[in-house]
Amino acid sequence: LEDRSRFQILAPVVRGKKGTHKKLLSSLAAEGFVRVRVDGEILELSDTIELNKNKKHDIEVVVDRLVKKEGIEERLADSLSTCLQHAEGIAIISLMSSDKQNEEAELVFSENFACPEHGAVMNELSPRLFSFNSPYGACPECHGLGSLRKFSPQLIIPDSTQPVYSAIAPWSEKDSSYYISLLHALGQAYGFELSTPWSELTTQQQEILLYGCDQEIYVDGETYKGDRHGYYKRYVGVIPTLERQYESSPDKYKEKLEPYIINQTCAVCEGKRLKPETLAVRLGQYCITELTEVSISQCLEKVAKLALTPRQAQIGELALKEIKARLQFLLDVGLDYLTLDRPAMTLSGGEAQRIRLATQIGAGLTGVLYVLDEPSIGLHQRDNSRLLSTLEKLRDLGNTLIVVEHDEETIRSADQIVGTG
Repeated sequence: LEDRSRFQILAPVVRGKKGTHKKLLSSLAAEGFVRVRVDGEILELSDTIELNKNKKHDIEVVVDRLVKKEGIEERLADSLSTCLQHAEGIAIISLMSSDKQNEEAELVFSENFACPEHGAVMNELSPRLFSFNSPYGACPECHGLGSLRKFSPQLIIPDSTQPVYSAIAPWSEKDSSYYISLLHALGQAYGFELSTPWSELTTQQQEILLYGCDQEIYVDGETYKGDRHGYYKRYVGVIPTLERQYESSPDKYKEKLEPYIINQTCAVCEGKRLKPETLAVRLGQYCITELTEVSISQCLEKVAKLALTPRQAQIGELALKEIKARLQFLLDVGLDYLTLDRPAMTLSGGEAQRIRLATQIGAGLTGVLYVLDEPSIGLHQRDNSRLLSTLEKLRDLGNTLIVVEHDEETIRSADQIVGTG
């Protein structure tokens, strides 16, 4: 703020709640507060404040009014402390024009890991928040898998030229007249016949058949004595019915339903496996998945070109230095083509071994005996020299390396050669 700027400190105590709030206003007056701002209007607590109980209101306590100048630090700190106590960690700084009444702008501050405007809460940033193997970081919908096992409408209706009564594959195999009665009742309510081909149904009719409807339909039935009777029932849909049966049925019945299930990309995380709060965290201009889904060489280029302010660069200097060093270790062992989100089970033996090798180089241990079994497997010949350079670095740190290898270049680089066979 500029010098001599006038501002007031507001504590939001009510946000978008209906009621007269008389008890709250009385307690604020008893605590010694003089003014409140109600729905944007400054009012004196000594006056009678009548609020419409059927309307939503915003109430902020005017904790203090100040002018920016030297010597207000102690008073400002006390006022902010009082404000944060009354507003559960939120403070509003309202800038005022020269007439002391009209507000020009507002600054909202929060000491919580939460949005001060919408109330969205976030856990304190920690490594586990960025791991889909942890419940703290995994997407709550797919539990960190990136996909969900869902019944596919295309597999449930494999032939759209079939009539309704036989188009639904999981139900066409059943002899029960229950499903026929249910589909007939639904057709009576929504204007189609059981003999109508699936492809001739409207989009709305297909959606209702698959996912159900809210209103109840009249189902005509017959008792075991042959008497006719009917009842009203809400139709829940083919897919919700199959999902319920799959969850509650024995394994033998589940096997029959497996052909109709596919792995569908999670709609919440879009296959990124992390919760939305984690994906909202950014390093410069990138979120974590934008760094892990590209190759290691591209990732290093992005980290080197981060758009950071001087203050941000100073804060992250040590962390960024370590990130760059670890990525460079992976490049040095010829793994520039891998992505950081690559599943470990898809790595070859040589790739996994070189990753462990890069980890050891980063650890900087000395006096360790390393045994490597053909680390050049899967490595292009042009990258072999980089791998050998890495092994020599590990040796130069004061370690001993025993390498089982058939590659001529590696054998020639060894200090000692032991031939067996």
